[in-house]
Amino acid sequence: MQSYELILDDAGNKIRITSGDIWSYFRELNTVTTLYDKKEFQITGIVGDAILGIPEDSYQKRSIKYGDFLEVWQRWLEIRSNKIGDYQDISRNASYVIAVIETYLKTIQSKYGKD
Repeated sequence: MQSYELILDDAGNKIRITSGDIWSYFRELNTVTTLYDKKEFQITGIVGDAILGIPEDSYQKRSIKYGDFLEVWQRWLEIRSNKIGDYQDISRNASYVIAVIETYLKTIQSKYGKD
């Protein structure tokens, strides 16, 4: 399996971020809040290669499989867009994946003092 990664350059220090890093971070969260409409996705469990959760606006369980996450991550690496419409052909859960990517990147950047 190919590792899709992002390299952040922090004053000459290379920070390597892989899909596995973000997926692991996602698996540790209790909730995810979307970037634009600020809707929460309550994570209720992990089964196999999927994160299970319930969006606050529907209360219907959803599953975000690693493959769907990976496709959104790959496209995000190509276009660096936070517009959910750019991912609607991949996953109806793209808003949660994009929120996790952005939150993780902000966490890493603040850790290394990069804004």
